[in-house]
Amino acid sequence: MEVTSRMAWVLNKQGRIDEAEKKLSAFDGSPQRGLEHAEYLCSLAAIKFQKLQQSLNGHPLLEMFSDSAFSIPWCTPKKSIIAGTKMNRKSASIALERSVLQLEDLLAEAIQCAKTYGSPHVLYDSCHRMALVKFLRAYFLGGGVSESVSNDIALEAAFYLDQSKGITPKRELFGELQEKAVSCLNASQKDAEQDEITSMHSIYTHEASWTPEDLASEVLERLPASWTVVSLSADQDMDDLYITRFSGGSSTPTVLRLPMKRQAIREGEDNGFGLDAVLDEMSSIVSENNSTTKVASAVAAENREQTRQEKLDWWTARRELDERLRDLLGHVEKYWLGGFKGLLICDDFKSEAFVRPFADFKTSLENLIVKAVAGKTRVKPLPLDPDLCCMILRLGLGPNPMDVEDVLYYLMDAYQYAGCPIGYDEINIDMMEGALSEAISRFHRSVDRIRSETSPKERTEDNQAPDRPHLILILDKKLQSLPWESLPCLRGTSVSRLPSLCFLRDRLKMTRSVVRKSNGFYVLNPGKDLVKTEAEFSGFLKTSTWDGIVGEEPSEKVFEDQLQSKDLFLYFGHGGAEQYVRGHRIRKMNNCASTFLMGCSSGRLHAPGEFDIAGTALNYLIGGCPSLVANLWDVTDRDIDRFSKKLFVKIGVAQGNAFGENEGGSSRKKLRAAKISDEPTEESVIESRFYKHEPCLSQMAGNLSVPEGVAVSREACELKYLVGAAPVVYGVPVRFV
Repeated sequence: MEVTSRMAWVLNKQGRIDEAEKKLSAFDGSPQRGLEHAEYLCSLAAIKFQKLQQSLNGHPLLEMFSDSAFSIPWCTPKKSIIAGTKMNRKSASIALERSVLQLEDLLAEAIQCAKTYGSPHVLYDSCHRMALVKFLRAYFLGGGVSESVSNDIALEAAFYLDQSKGITPKRELFGELQEKAVSCLNASQKDAEQDEITSMHSIYTHEASWTPEDLASEVLERLPASWTVVSLSADQDMDDLYITRFSGGSSTPTVLRLPMKRQAIREGEDNGFGLDAVLDEMSSIVSENNSTTKVASAVAAENREQTRQEKLDWWTARRELDERLRDLLGHVEKYWLGGFKGLLICDDFKSEAFVRPFADFKTSLENLIVKAVAGKTRVKPLPLDPDLCCMILRLGLGPNPMDVEDVLYYLMDAYQYAGCPIGYDEINIDMMEGALSEAISRFHRSVDRIRSETSPKERTEDNQAPDRPHLILILDKKLQSLPWESLPCLRGTSVSRLPSLCFLRDRLKMTRSVVRKSNGFYVLNPGKDLVKTEAEFSGFLKTSTWDGIVGEEPSEKVFEDQLQSKDLFLYFGHGGAEQYVRGHRIRKMNNCASTFLMGCSSGRLHAPGEFDIAGTALNYLIGGCPSLVANLWDVTDRDIDRFSKKLFVKIGVAQGNAFGENEGGSSRKKLRAAKISDEPTEESVIESRFYKHEPCLSQMAGNLSVPEGVAVSREACELKYLVGAAPVVYGVPVRFV
């Protein structure tokens, strides 16, 4: 039965729907349970989904589906917005609604069963299909939905997209909790730690019955007001990007479906910037980078020094890779995110001080769109959510014309789906782009004027450490390899990542946001071949209050004991220390220190083929690590040492003079450059951008959280993307005192 279901799944993937349906029909009504029932339901749902797509071919509105951005609950059709008209539902529309609702029920049953028994890739694909079905339900059925129903659909879509993430890590965590819970039951006396384990085990025991309402109450309503969570999911078959934004203090998420090639399609181009193209280029950059990092050791093995020409060639190759990575990230932001990049930015323009300019902008935007789409028809303005206006305003002063155009098409499409026919060829999009750009810029000029009139004391009080904005990324398994933290719109801002909302929920309940910096341990150069790194850090580490090991291999017991007993753990060696402590030993820990793994590819998560994500970083998260700094790919020791030194000063675990004149990077080189040119260094530009809305941070070198410190320390690297973009933070913001 299970094999037949898999065969049907593959046939359906190949477009041989009738053959797939015939395979499954042989088991209609036969008894099934467990894994075979999960596989059967998911395969059946996949076939029904393909048949629904086929039946929708030729639907007038669905012809726009490939290049239109959709959002829930923003701009979902409520009813016809053309004055004096009533929605006339035809029998075909009623039949479509029936098919969609039946498929929705089938997918819900399949996903519920697959959560416990199904293969990760089957559950992954089923959840993505469910998300698309939710958009169909919101936009194409029943002549519109009420505001409350639209909010419910948004929450359901967000829920199912999250169910596709971190499937295997969640199952592994549950397995570890089961073993720990048994130990707690056998313990003669219980302490707070054991109570915590018992509580978590109870939560994960009921994980399969988790609902969208549980997501709202257990995660969304517990989010600190200054935190934003953005979940990113990729549908490889459709080349769609799903962005879900959760804001602290709100129980309703915003979900967007963005076709990755939408801008190319609008321009009439055949090839867009799809998922495969991005992943192939990222893989190529990382592969070539990893090869160049091994050149020095290869030369040393030959017992000779590099020639001058070899060094020049090496630097040329490295700088070209640095440029390629920077360009790739720029293209991801430009073509994938476009006018919706504001979903990833934490600025909030809804404060009382900005009420007047915000209202003026909203009115200008409504008038601009209505005037363009109405023609000779009287049209009621679509309600614009304040958060939608904020997203548009985050395009900033002097926004990119392509981004503004992207937003304009999205808003006009919303009117089209709400029943207002639009003649796109008759609209002067350039005039609209200029008008909206000016409205955005006018708002920012007003905001800058208001901020300039605010006293420094008030600005400092409004930006105390716990209230500074932070972004948490929940990444799809196909998007893990990309350094999202270094996108132009996020570079220099506080960002961390987690595999799923369940891991965030656990940390909201269990993690301390402030830990003792005095209680630390370090492992420096255990392989005895990182001589320069040992020279850079040994003086600082030996004069600290921490225990540690220099130039010798730690035993697995020492490594494990120190991770559990300390609040801070530093590792300067190769990889993620897998050669010193096995992953399953870390997963079994009851608690784990905030950890810095500065070796090559220590934070890489890989998901080959149909398998789910795996990697060292997950072991630390399962073991309870609140914050892990690790590298997504291989790095060179000198550049990552520059990053580390600046990071330790910024987060307050090292004094500003701990590393001498060269703390934080090649300061002498920067000083010489500053004397030659009056232009600011790239580092100062990034820092000034980061501190734009947090003016007190520039005066708080030793009071930044770990993600804040990582953000401002990337610029210490000579290669600011090839090395500077490699370190990322897994977990939540942690601050050392």
